[in-house]
Amino acid sequence: MERIRYSISGGLTKREIERIENDVFELMESVGITVDNAEVAAELARRKGITVEGETVHYSADVVHEFIEWVKADNADYMLNIPGRESPLVRPPFLCLRVWDIQKNSAREATCADLARAARLLDTWDAEGVPPLHPQDVDAKLRQVAAAKICYENSRGIGSYMQADNVREAELLCALGKAAGRKGPHCVLQIPHSPMRLDSHSLGLVLEMARSGNTPDGVAVGGGAMPLAGAVAPLLPPGFLAQGFAEALSAYGTAKLLNDRIRGYCSVFPGTFDMRHSNFTMATPE
Repeated sequence: MERIRYSISGGLTKREIERIENDVFELMESVGITVDNAEVAAELARRKGITVEGETVHYSADVVHEFIEWVKADNADYMLNIPGRESPLVRPPFLCLRVWDIQKNSAREATCADLARAARLLDTWDAEGVPPLHPQDVDAKLRQVAAAKICYENSRGIGSYMQADNVREAELLCALGKAAGRKGPHCVLQIPHSPMRLDSHSLGLVLEMARSGNTPDGVAVGGGAMPLAGAVAPLLPPGFLAQGFAEALSAYGTAKLLNDRIRGYCSVFPGTFDMRHSNFTMATPE
């Protein structure tokens, strides 16, 4: 059997990078992004440089350039590797619903006690980031708030980037984060979905916050595109990177257009598709 050797070499050429950049502009202007929220679409249609056709939003080159400048000026920390930091960061995948019970040698639903133990374990490594588990022994409406509280009580850095389903939940998460002295973002509304679609519910919350004048301090929007190569994105890097950048930029910029008081992060985290198990793969040679 022949041994396969993996290595990192080369990279994208200048010409390939320029092509990806051109493709991003083409995707956002000609193809457009799906926004299946009529109220949000109507709000965007009033903006200069944006055209709305049904559920499809088209962004002019001038608008895309403006989005890029916004990202350069203010992009919330969402990096897997922070320069100078040696301690681990917990990032996607996160909020696992099940754990492996070593006593029973079987999988079961995660509990608050499991999360407390996991948070304490991660704290021994000075880890920061999102909760590794999502306790299922709490009412669904309280799970995010309960998870944040448990993380704050059992660690110094776990508990950021919590999800919210409504404005009140976002308020509570931000209040907890501030009370715990955390740097945030305390709550995040994930916006992009591949291929080329923005989350209508999260955008609706962003607009609701703007219209009510109540945008909790500590809320961020993403911006964290995850194009799945070979499934909901082109298989080869130039294609899935162009799509990912278009999704990330449109998510970041659209949310800021709706509510300029909200912070955002713009990042692309491409993954590969495991055709054997119909699953998203991470930490694989591919």
